[in-house]
Amino acid sequence: MRETYLPIYRQVLSLGRTDEPAAAALAAQTAEEARDAGDAAVATFFDALSLRVRGQHDEAIPLFEQCRDAADFPLPGELFFELGRAHGNLGDYDKAIECYHNALDEESYDTPGSAWNNMAIAYGHLGEHGKAIECYEKALAEESYKTPGNVWNNMGVAYQHLGDHDKAIECYTKAVDSAGRAHLGHAWHNMGLLYWIAGRLDPARTAFENAIHEYERQGDTGDAENARERLAALERPDEDSANQLALPSQEARAGEPFAGWATGGPESDLDDVFVFLKDWSGSSPYAAVTKPEEFGGQPIVGGGYFLKWNGRGTVIDPGIGFVTNFLGEPFHSCEVHHVLTTHAHIDHTADLMALQNLHKEYCEALDKHGPTGGTARSSHPLTHFWDRTTFRINPYIPTCDAEDGAHELTPSSQPHLPSEAAMTITPLHSQHCDDSVALLLMMKVGEEERVRIGLTSDAAVEAAGSLAKAFQGCDVIILHFSKRHTPDPLTGQVKESHLGFEGCIEIIKDTDAQVYVVAEFCAEDGEDHRIRDTRTIGDLAETQATVVPADIGLTLWLPREQGDPVRVRCSRCKQPCEANRIIVQTPQAFQRITYVCPDCTL
Repeated sequence: MRETYLPIYRQVLSLGRTDEPAAAALAAQTAEEARDAGDAAVATFFDALSLRVRGQHDEAIPLFEQCRDAADFPLPGELFFELGRAHGNLGDYDKAIECYHNALDEESYDTPGSAWNNMAIAYGHLGEHGKAIECYEKALAEESYKTPGNVWNNMGVAYQHLGDHDKAIECYTKAVDSAGRAHLGHAWHNMGLLYWIAGRLDPARTAFENAIHEYERQGDTGDAENARERLAALERPDEDSANQLALPSQEARAGEPFAGWATGGPESDLDDVFVFLKDWSGSSPYAAVTKPEEFGGQPIVGGGYFLKWNGRGTVIDPGIGFVTNFLGEPFHSCEVHHVLTTHAHIDHTADLMALQNLHKEYCEALDKHGPTGGTARSSHPLTHFWDRTTFRINPYIPTCDAEDGAHELTPSSQPHLPSEAAMTITPLHSQHCDDSVALLLMMKVGEEERVRIGLTSDAAVEAAGSLAKAFQGCDVIILHFSKRHTPDPLTGQVKESHLGFEGCIEIIKDTDAQVYVVAEFCAEDGEDHRIRDTRTIGDLAETQATVVPADIGLTLWLPREQGDPVRVRCSRCKQPCEANRIIVQTPQAFQRITYVCPDCTL
């Protein structure tokens, strides 16, 4: 019976790499045929396999488990392997590792390289990169393993996490030269990043070009776009690039004055706030640089967000210019404890390395010189929670504590923060691109939930309904607007990968937040629509809640007492004002929006 069903199982796996619906259909068809033949356990196995292929891992696991005790089950090793894959996709990596070991213990299991490779990936998710490398080496030792190129690429990622870039490049080189190179684009992309960091721009350029070619050849349009953005940034020597982002780190080692600033410099007295350090989408800063005359001569930057609650700071999507905006408020690197990314586009990740370098220099200066300026401080690691794509393509970013490292942020994961953070993070499907997430942030006082924030990040219009449902009860909802689909918001024109008018209005109508902030504007047409479009959204949503446009410096004070309102910091007197009383003052085109309390308008 094994001879009958094993070839079909392998055909399902092969199909699943390129055509998941066809693979799921073949598994379902095989289940019916096995059921007709009286092979009930085999039928259950292929039913579960069909679910797993379609991504319904939580439904597949109980069916796989039913097969474990079946007498004379013909595919025991394959069963444990599939259980491992399902548990791994749900983020239960310890259970996945246990299942892969069980598969290897089965005498009939004849593809051990696959189990070792997947076990290594699970160890990588747990931050145990040394164990991951040991497993990758065992996978490569299997002569029958069909895709050694993938293993070499994965091992390169592990070495990047360990900071051994030379060894990582060696692995990537072997990946592109090996047979079975399903992830050839990833290997070229990762190699390009390491060459870029090392300042070797010519080989970096070649690697990115090869990555784009391979991604496009395989139809991976999202990955191709990520590689294209990296290459474009590499070709802009006057803008943020990997080398320029590392400059603060190099300058810091050049002299002692920086050490004094790092350990005794300004630290904000703000707490329990959500600060907007972002307004424009990724394309607008670049367009403003190339055609400044069309943007009123104003410097346009992207940025990100900073949440400080209970004395701990969380950076969200540190995009283009984030560090400049962050220090300009001014905040200090010692205030950052956690870093989140919602997807891998450059306007959400460009300053990841700059942020890490800034924190690294602070910790090193503090360890060397001790606290100065009368400020008691201690070094601490940054905990990173990255969307799956950023996690895969940015493993080179070091952390102050290698064991803390970076963790995947997926809709099936639940980030584990220390109790002193008094916060939980729930990632949600945003459907903007592969692996992108929206965020539900819930802050506590003691054991009691006190305030909820919904952040759509970049989200597709079709995600608006599910996000509105998830954001029920939020005090603040942040909506990424993006393109306005001129000239008429009622024409029905939409860009499916962004909320636009339609998505923003739907979420506002279906929720009851105190404050809605419209952010991530686009100015590709050279016009500043922020104020007008925000008013249009509020009017069409027919809401009595406060709807304001975001700009760098907009600060929301979050309530710690039950029933207190969300307040906005006045741009002039810097005092808190209830959000429904704040006055949004229209600036000249592309200038900074100001948020003014009634007293400061007199």
